[in-house]
Amino acid sequence: MKKLLLVVEYQKDFVDGALGFPGAAELDAPIARKIARCRCLGKDVAFTLDTHGRDYLDTREGRKLPVPHCLSASEGWKLYGAAGCPRRRRSWWSPPAPPDRTPP
Repeated sequence: MKKLLLVVEYQKDFVDGALGFPGAAELDAPIARKIARCRCLGKDVAFTLDTHGRDYLDTREGRKLPVPHCLSASEGWKLYGAAGCPRRRRSWWSPPAPPDRTPP
């Protein structure tokens, strides 16, 4: 059975952007080393991306956490630092932006 390293939402807005926190940037080097080590061993690496549309503040999450973040294709949506710069991408999938919704 092949192993997979899953890097969950290590995006700019969660490190040094809208929802960043002290010390988040220091995680970059250890995460990047882990990614490199896994690739050297022939393991797969996958990334998840928190993704919101421009109508984020009108969504249920946006009303409870009124801080726009990880808006599709924005700077804050991109993966952060060295961990976010994969050397090779056999395949890359990005979810489409959620459709804009009009509030009820």
